[in-house]
Amino acid sequence: MWAIRSARIPIHSGHTSCFYWLTVQFGASSTLTNHGGVTKDTVPSYRVLFFGNADFAVESLKALADCMASNSGSKGLVDTLDVVTSNKNTPVRKIAGERNLTVYYWPNLPSVNDGKYNIGIVVAFGHLIQKRVISALPSGVLNVHPSLLPRWRGAAPIVHALLNGDKTTGVSVTKILPRKMDIGPVLLSRMYEIHQNCMHRELRDSLARIGADLLIQTLRRLPELEEIKTEQDQLCVTYASKVDAKMARIDWTAHTCKVIYRMHQAFGDTFNLRSLWRRQHVRLLDMLSPENMTQMQVALPDGKTCLPGTPYYDKESHILCIKCVDGWVGFRNITIKKTMTASAFNNGYLTKDWNKDVRFENFESSKTNYPQVDKLSKVGQSHL
Repeated sequence: MWAIRSARIPIHSGHTSCFYWLTVQFGASSTLTNHGGVTKDTVPSYRVLFFGNADFAVESLKALADCMASNSGSKGLVDTLDVVTSNKNTPVRKIAGERNLTVYYWPNLPSVNDGKYNIGIVVAFGHLIQKRVISALPSGVLNVHPSLLPRWRGAAPIVHALLNGDKTTGVSVTKILPRKMDIGPVLLSRMYEIHQNCMHRELRDSLARIGADLLIQTLRRLPELEEIKTEQDQLCVTYASKVDAKMARIDWTAHTCKVIYRMHQAFGDTFNLRSLWRRQHVRLLDMLSPENMTQMQVALPDGKTCLPGTPYYDKESHILCIKCVDGWVGFRNITIKKTMTASAFNNGYLTKDWNKDVRFENFESSKTNYPQVDKLSKVGQSHL
């Protein structure tokens, strides 16, 4: 019988002088020490109260449901599984219904003082768990977070990793402590490399699968991992604040090609990039990467003579090009009243005499010219 041996490996963040500790396992064993109803030489069995809302939580909930005795054909890692979510429209609520799980709606919780549950699990929930709930659960509360903590604590770590141009990110499983988000010790984590043109939804889904796998590993090894848990380095903390559609607004006079492409990676499949054209809100879709723009060798106008926001349609590539502070960015489609191709936008707008000198504008500068500009829609926010 191999004994479980674990090691903590320092991984440099690549952005600061900080290192993140990844706990890895060598060997395998079915022997566990006594902990919250888990006894030596037995398979642990958990009575789980799951807290979750967003898409990132779905894979973890599915993994827990798959570990229930009724689904595994033998004694399961999960004995019972109930769900707490915010409302009837969350992705977690949908999966809970498909799996016939009991659902409670925050803040109305079931009793946690009668032994019905022995552990809580939080994934993409967005609410602080009360101290009385944490204290009442023998094995405490675990959190699955899509970053290598302490980097990107907070509500939107995936978005901020993309906006910042991070080359790597990951998933951390931590113990939840009262009163603050994402401050607990790290039990298990795994690094993930962000490829050059990775979009938000792709990264979210990849990290969700990793998170589900790490969660099940953590439950199987919880007593051991609690003995070697890693406290977060306070000197390496960064914060991932909540996001909204305003963050997807392009500032043609300040944003570089690289910054705009990072914004596209972060928001291109949720809010979409935003600008204004003659008072009207537009969404700029299907952006070309800076590398693709260079490879296309589009015959662009002299950038020195064009003001930021100047549009140019390239007939050979069928790309709408727009001048920003340090060059040109390109889009295949645009939404203005309705979604259309760059070619259709050129035919319907750019070729008209009255649009000859019109440029795409920043929202801030346009407030002076067009005071009746409406607020941006929050469509797509649930994906973040």
